[in-house]
Amino acid sequence: MKNLTVLPAVLLLSACTATFFETPPLASRGCDPQAVGSWLSVPDASYGEGERSRLRIGADCRLVVEEIRDADVTAMAPVQLHLGQHAGKHYAWFGANWLLEAGKADARVAPSDVVVVRYSLSGDQLTIWPVKDEAVDQLHAQGKLVRRHEEPDEFEQLRWITGPANPELLELEGLFGTDPKQFSREGSQQ
Repeated sequence: MKNLTVLPAVLLLSACTATFFETPPLASRGCDPQAVGSWLSVPDASYGEGERSRLRIGADCRLVVEEIRDADVTAMAPVQLHLGQHAGKHYAWFGANWLLEAGKADARVAPSDVVVVRYSLSGDQLTIWPVKDEAVDQLHAQGKLVRRHEEPDEFEQLRWITGPANPELLELEGLFGTDPKQFSREGSQQ
């Protein structure tokens, strides 16, 4: 995972770690019409000068990610996005192998493994909180969730939250990071 593009780096948090759910924690509720559209990243320290990400979410909930570096735009393969709600919060998930492929990782996981993020929509602002890898380890040590950990090579650390679908896991304090990534609807005031 040495040559990660911007969005996979954002979602993985660091260049070589990732946390997956063996089973989606919720049932998919279809696409949220408010999420449909084109979203541009709000630059922060994780972006280099002239770098941005664009998320294009179709009415069918297919996600296309475009990485923008100055005038160059690179589109990644589309991925099916699934959305759900639990305890008043919104969640999105997609196949883990898509993220590994986009991040140029050598590892591949079971087709059922997913990446889960928490998100919120407020007007023209989309905020995304990835799972915090260190929190998964701490919650596992406290007996609050079961996780499996592997290091398939010297560059990769992969974690799985194991077991059947369990929406209550999403409520665990600290599971989602406190450093969200911000996006603005394309064409809105930024």
